[in-house]
Amino acid sequence: MELRHLRYFSVVAEELHFNRASERLNIAQPPLSQSIRQLETELGVLLFNRTRRRVELTPAGALFLDEARKVLAQVSHATQAVREIERGERGSIRLGVIYSAVYSLIPPVLRLLAQRYPHLMVNVQEMTIAEQVQQLGRKGIDVGVLRLPVLDDNIATQTIFEEGLLAMVPADHPLATRRTVQLRELAAFPFILSGSGPCRNLRYEVLNTFERRGIPVDSKREVPDMHTLVGLVAAGLGVSIVPHSVSAAKMVNIVYLPIADEMPRLAVALAWHKKMSSPALTKLTEAVMDPSVLAQLGELSRRAPWTPSVVGKLTG
Repeated sequence: MELRHLRYFSVVAEELHFNRASERLNIAQPPLSQSIRQLETELGVLLFNRTRRRVELTPAGALFLDEARKVLAQVSHATQAVREIERGERGSIRLGVIYSAVYSLIPPVLRLLAQRYPHLMVNVQEMTIAEQVQQLGRKGIDVGVLRLPVLDDNIATQTIFEEGLLAMVPADHPLATRRTVQLRELAAFPFILSGSGPCRNLRYEVLNTFERRGIPVDSKREVPDMHTLVGLVAAGLGVSIVPHSVSAAKMVNIVYLPIADEMPRLAVALAWHKKMSSPALTKLTEAVMDPSVLAQLGELSRRAPWTPSVVGKLTG
């Protein structure tokens, strides 16, 4: 028994007419009739009652039609599924993401992927930059979203966007009502830094900015991740400087302020191991770089510096 036998049988059963079925299948009637007879011989049952005037399904034929349709549907589904995998439209991809991107970049990307490729599952896990680099090397994740630079020759990167920095202060802080704030003013208060482990990109940029301007930051506290930093600032234990995208989290008891001094911009990028090749990675990259996603990021970047009281006091 071959799949063509099931297809031929299903069409004849739907048409109940060998001439119409042969036209629909684009084959001559004699080979079609022969295929049906071969199928009946193999099954050992009659599938059709044939007379000069009509063709009818036998009870066995009616049951076999239901089963044949299930088989053909499953074959069609399997064929479509493997083609989608080959195109990167089905399967799963493990994505490591820095804290700020969870609230800014990832929502529009996942929304776009779900609309375009509903069978592509993206498993998101929040990770520090150091954790992402480590897991990319161990193939614990397929791709990461992190801040540059990445000091590992085995990791390939593609910049997604660049973002500026904002001051983060408690909502009841003396600076919270200001429209802008200067670095020297921030340095006068207890300062909290994120990134005390490897790949301390943000920590380096912040401290280097103070150093270039000759502004000492004596009273500083270092924490391992952005979650802890945000929690300590919200608790009123200090101030900090964070990427614009962190403001998308809309944490309660926190105010974000534009910094009057000229500040560096941080590059956020996709990262993957150079030996990693996957059609799904291509689809993810296309979604991340889609104009609609970047437009939403641009809108966030334009709004964040000018709404400190609104962004800071909304609950998440």
